Amino acid sequence: MTPEKTPARGRKEKSLARSLAKTIFVVLLFRAFVAEAYHIPSGSMRPTLLEGDRIFVNKAAYGLRLPFSGHRLIDGGPVERGDVAIFISPEDGRMLIKRIVAVAGDRVAIDALGRISIDGRQLPQRRLSRPCPKIFSEARTSCTLYEEQLGQRRYTVARLARSSRAFGPYTVPTGHVFAVGDNRHDSADSRFFGPVPYRHLRGQAMFVYWSQGAGRLRTERMFKKVH
Repeated sequence: MTPEKTPARGRKEKSLARSLAKTIFVVLLFRAFVAEAYHIPSGSMRPTLLEGDRIFVNKAAYGLRLPFSGHRLIDGGPVERGDVAIFISPEDGRMLIKRIVAVAGDRVAIDALGRISIDGRQLPQRRLSRPCPKIFSEARTSCTLYEEQLGQRRYTVARLARSSRAFGPYTVPTGHVFAVGDNRHDSADSRFFGPVPYRHLRGQAMFVYWSQGAGRLRTERMFKKVH
C-alpha cells in the first residue's frame, strides 16, 4: 500500500519544488544576461585559446540584451582594442570568437606575415623563445610565437612560416569593429567577412574553466585568464 501523504510532507515537497524552481530561474537569468560557457571549436585563436578549451564569457561587457534578440536593454562598457570577444558572424550567423584589433575610425592594415598596423603604425612585436604548443604540429610548417602589444594589452600570437592574406589599409566604419584571430595564418576573420557590427557582439572572454585535448586534461590551462 502507498503510504498516505501527510500535510507536513506535502508542505515540504512544495517547499522543495519552489526552491528548485527559483534555482532554475536564477541559473537561466544568469546565463541569459550575465555569463555563459563557450566551447572553442577551432584553432583560429591559438595559442591564446586552444580547441577543447571551455571558457566563461561576460555577456554584460557590452550591454544587456534580450535573449535571442539583438535588442539592448542596458548599454555596457566601450569595446576596447585587444578585447577577446564573442560575436555573431556577419557572414553566416555562426558564433565566433576573435580579438578586436581596431574600432570605428581606425585605419587598419595587415601584411602577409600577419603583422597589424593601426593608422600607419605597426603594432610592436617581440619574438618569444618558447616553442609553439604541440597542437601546431599539424600545420606541417615551422611556427614562431610573438608577444604583440596593442595599447596596454600584451598577448601572444602565432606566426607560421608561410604567407597569410594581406589586407588593407581599410577604415573601420561607424558602429563596427575589426576582429582578427591570434593564429594569423589560419583564421577566417574580418579580413574575409568584413567588419563586425557592434550589435553583433555577445560578450567578452573571461577565463578558461576547463580544457581537454589529445585525450588528456590540460590542467595547466584551467582557470587561466584570457588576455
